[in-house]
Amino acid sequence: MKKISSFVLACLACMGLSACNDYSSPQAVVGSAYAALSKNDLKSFRKTLQGEALEQFGNAEGMALLQNEFQGEPTLGKTTFVSERDGTYGDYQTYNVEFFVRQEGSTAKVYDATVFCVVRQRVRRTGDPYADPFVETLNCKISDLKGLN
Repeated sequence: MKKISSFVLACLACMGLSACNDYSSPQAVVGSAYAALSKNDLKSFRKTLQGEALEQFGNAEGMALLQNEFQGEPTLGKTTFVSERDGTYGDYQTYNVEFFVRQEGSTAKVYDATVFCVVRQRVRRTGDPYADPFVETLNCKISDLKGLN
């Protein structure tokens, strides 16, 4: 019973904005990045970034800049699908994820994260070729941040 309740608590801790290392959706990777920032975990934080964002914020100085900028409780806003294209290893999708950080004694500031996802499809084998469902997996990373001071 203790193992089951520990598992349930671990799953609950990984849900929401303060996600564990979850790259399965645009919202989850933003939550994972925020959780890594909160814990001062540069290694985990770097795993949530790619491209321009990794170059700009994927070091101790960049992380400190964001920690200073994101003081307060975050809230996710809307997620907007931007584009999709076919790729060698899956489809590539780009999203904008809006999030707000409300600092004590001030209004919430709006930020926009551009999130790039690789969508892979595979067949889950059930033994019945007509019933084998496709399973989609996403691997998302933040490629750009807007709204910073």
